Amino acid sequence: MPAGCAQDAASSDGNVRASGMRALAETGDRQSIDTLIDGLEDDSELVRRQAKRGLSDTLKRKIYFGPASSLEERSQAVAGVRSMWQNLQERDLVEAVKKRMPLRYFYDLNTGDVFEDLAGPGPVETPSGPYEGMPAGVRAVVVACSDCSDEIDRYVGLLEVPAAVLGQYGIAFETDVELGQVRRALRRPDGGDWALIGTAAAEAITADARRCEQREIPMPCM
Repeated sequence: MPAGCAQDAASSDGNVRASGMRALAETGDRQSIDTLIDGLEDDSELVRRQAKRGLSDTLKRKIYFGPASSLEERSQAVAGVRSMWQNLQERDLVEAVKKRMPLRYFYDLNTGDVFEDLAGPGPVETPSGPYEGMPAGVRAVVVACSDCSDEIDRYVGLLEVPAAVLGQYGIAFETDVELGQVRRALRRPDGGDWALIGTAAAEAITADARRCEQREIPMPCM
C-alpha cells in the first residue's frame, strides 16, 4: 500500500481522508482493504462513501453498506463486511495451499465414491459416517494405463492405510514381517481383508491392480 495514500487516509482533515480513500481504491491493492474497511466507520460521510467505492472496486463485488444510514445500521454492515473479507482471505489461503500441495485420492468405504482431499495418510471422516467403527475415507491408490486425465482410463488399483491405524479398530495381523512405524496395509477396492505390505496377500492385491495391457506397471495418478 503506497505510504502517501495511507498518510492521507489517516489525516485529521476529512477531505484529505476522502482523497486518500479514493487514491487507495485506484491502486487496486488488496493490502489496502483493512484501511478501506476502517474508512466505513469514519465520522465523515464523504470518507465513508469513498471507502465503500474503494472496497467495491478492489474486491469486484457489491458492498452492502449505507454511508448515510444510522450509526447502528452502519456498525452492523461493517461487521458483515469484515466477516466477508475474512472469509475471502481464508478461501484464498486454501486455494494457495492447494496449488502448493498435491491433492490425494480417497475412497469412501460406505459408498464407493472417490474424492480428493489435502489430508494425510487417513483414514478421514466422510459424510457417509463411519465404516465398521472407523472413519470411512481411506487412501485410494489411483492409477491409469496411459492417461491420468482420462476418467475412463483412470481407476482405483487398491486401498491403503497405516497398519497402526487399523490396530486401533481391532484389526490385527498374523505375520512374520517385522512391523515398522510406517508399515501400511492394503485392500482391494471391491472388498476383502486388509493385508500387510510385505506379505503374500498384499502382493496378490498389488498384482490384481495391474490391469493394463500396454504396460506391466500402471501409471500412478496424484
